[in-house]
Amino acid sequence: MINNFIKSFFDGYKEARIKNGYYKDRDFSELEGPYLFSSEHLNNLYNQADCEEEYESILDHLYRHDAIDVESYSLLEKKIIDKYWEG
Repeated sequence: MINNFIKSFFDGYKEARIKNGYYKDRDFSELEGPYLFSSEHLNNLYNQADCEEEYESILDHLYRHDAIDVESYSLLEKKIIDKYWEG
């Protein structure tokens, strides 16, 4: 009984943080780290992004790691540029 209560408490806490954008903010702030994320992860962030600053943070991440020479990253760069600067 107590275990169910504790589990539901933490599930509710996690759901509230998701609704308030905590995990999304964390994902975008992780782009400032020293490691290059996979193109799959960055494409997922692209799909979650809802403002120009978030798209720019993805581009900054790609440029900082000189990842544009790889086709999957280059395609992502093109999608972002087409969406905001040429589209």
